[in-house]
Amino acid sequence: MTTDDPLVQHLMDKMASRSEAGINKYKNTMVTTPMSAIAAIDNAIEECLDQAVYLEKAKRELQEKWTLKH
Repeated sequence: MTTDDPLVQHLMDKMASRSEAGINKYKNTMVTTPMSAIAAIDNAIEECLDQAVYLEKAKRELQEKWTLKH
């Protein structure tokens, strides 16, 4: 599947690449992995917490750059 939106296409390509890396590493897809729903939810929560840390770091860096320019 492709799209005319380059940003969406970039993300689709990254998702496919990440999926392939996971399949190669764990020898399973998300469909075939032996993971309970609770474990999947816990993993997703951990990923969201990591995401919040990365976003806060990026926000602070941008705020510092914005403050220095003005």
